[in-house]
Amino acid sequence: MGVIACANCRFRVNDQAEHCPECGADPRTGEGAFTDPGEVPGSFAMLRGARVLGGHGLPLSAGAKLDVVFGPETLILRPVSDAELTVPYPEITALEIGGPGARRTGGRFIGGGFGPAGAAEGMLIGAALNLLTTRTKVDTVICVQTDAAELFLHTSAAAPDPLRMRLSGVFNILRRQQSASGGASPIGGGQLEETLQSLANLRDQNLITEDEYAAKKAEVLSRL
Repeated sequence: MGVIACANCRFRVNDQAEHCPECGADPRTGEGAFTDPGEVPGSFAMLRGARVLGGHGLPLSAGAKLDVVFGPETLILRPVSDAELTVPYPEITALEIGGPGARRTGGRFIGGGFGPAGAAEGMLIGAALNLLTTRTKVDTVICVQTDAAELFLHTSAAAPDPLRMRLSGVFNILRRQQSASGGASPIGGGQLEETLQSLANLRDQNLITEDEYAAKKAEVLSRL
């Protein structure tokens, strides 16, 4: 086992590593690097050409392509043909990242993230991956949730683990916000109904098992 210089950024990495922890690229070829976020000063990362898998509460249609910028204070969504959308970090209640390369349970993909809400946890990340009709070299799903919206995005610009490390500053901001607000808040009536319906839909589409549905339902109800 040795050390090589990443072909993209020259950062020194283990020669067995699949992704450079500094730029996210394949260290041997330099492919798959994060897009330089310098366009927005102080940004944590920019992902070009992401695709909307689904969600609600935002004027974005499934299949739409957009650039995603994790800025210093806001999440910026730039659809190809529509106006820019911004989501301030204080409005984000959950952020999840999952996909191949993340930890697996029961053959389904799950990923680490921030947030107490059940709708943005690994089970739905796995379901979103199962819904993909095409596979690229890198499949990463990002789920963003606010009190009024939820958005699932697919990107092949960055693998889950390097992206998670690149966004450590964002996760730190979100954790500080949660701590300042006194921790996780109980699920409200409207959100509870929506979350349970989402879980039921996944079960009905055979994306999760009956046992998984029952376990997640019990977890959600315990937050009342």
